[in-house]
Amino acid sequence: MWNADLTRTDGLQSQAISLLRLPLIAAVVMIHSAVGNVVVGGVCAADGVSCRAYRLAEALFVEGFGRMAVPVLFFFSGYLFFRGGSFTAGVYRGKLLRRVRSLLAPYVFWNLLTVALTFMAQTFMGGMTSGMRKPVAGYSAADWLACFWDVDGTEMPMCYPLWFVRNLMLLAVASPLLYVVLRRAGAVFTGVVGALWLTGVTGVSNFCPWSLEGLAFFSWGAYYGVRGRSFLASFGRLDLKAVAAAYLLMVAASAVLRLNGLDERCLLQRAAIPLGLITAVCAAAGMVSAGMGAACIRLSSASFFVYAYHPMPALLVLKVWVMVLPVSDFTMTLGLFAVPVVLVAVGVALHAVSARLLPTFTVVITGGRGMN
Repeated sequence: MWNADLTRTDGLQSQAISLLRLPLIAAVVMIHSAVGNVVVGGVCAADGVSCRAYRLAEALFVEGFGRMAVPVLFFFSGYLFFRGGSFTAGVYRGKLLRRVRSLLAPYVFWNLLTVALTFMAQTFMGGMTSGMRKPVAGYSAADWLACFWDVDGTEMPMCYPLWFVRNLMLLAVASPLLYVVLRRAGAVFTGVVGALWLTGVTGVSNFCPWSLEGLAFFSWGAYYGVRGRSFLASFGRLDLKAVAAAYLLMVAASAVLRLNGLDERCLLQRAAIPLGLITAVCAAAGMVSAGMGAACIRLSSASFFVYAYHPMPALLVLKVWVMVLPVSDFTMTLGLFAVPVVLVAVGVALHAVSARLLPTFTVVITGGRGMN
């Protein structure tokens, strides 16, 4: 796998991106499938439960490997936005118009759908809700607007995973300024922003509209797009086995520190992410070169649907999980892996049905990603 020719120009880089899309979204689903954090009736289901195996699995697969997913998606988005290098007023206008279809339209749809589902849950299944969210029936005009920006002070929209899409839209609007900076001082800018993100600037959340994580990784990917360079070829000049080994060791060490209440600022966790990005991209390219990963590439068109649909089903499945099964270390650990697998599989199936029966509608709600 590590012996693949990463300097090829026959679409290997694009295929590697396609291969990674669904696995990265599956990692996001796993992050949102933390059984140990489920609240029913204002009480955390895991309170008073010894859960050593669960906490270890969570530290490794959610806070370790899983936290790489969103930065990698920002990196890909930055590269794809600026791919081609040229950036005139006309190009900018065209890119913004395309983002209305690919980002804004699905953003509005999925947030409104989540508001509707939240209203139904509060009305008909009040006993299963956390009781921590303001009733939709009492929303003011300001509350409705907040659903698309920062609902209940969470720094996220109503469909909470779409904070990523909200931030992408802001980065797209600011892209002319970013383009100028990257053309004149790309390496310095990405290095400085990356260092600020790594050290964790006080008061700057990874989820807020002005997320340093988003800016750092979007800019890193954009740097290659603006310069017309292949990031895969650049990564291929590294000792990839050493990079992968360092990444795995750092994830393991970060998990140990987390389990012992250390590294509260998550410095080691964040430091591992760029190494994980390089490892994942090059491993995906190696798989493509070896004729592997065809299923993931074929199903990549379902990625956005799975990403946008999963929050409400995840909440429901997790609450049913802890209410039906006795809460224990074993059931929580099992749920951490079983729930995301089920959610992703159901999402892929629902997307296939929707694309077949309602192709135009599916294209709209997935931003043009509805068909294979």
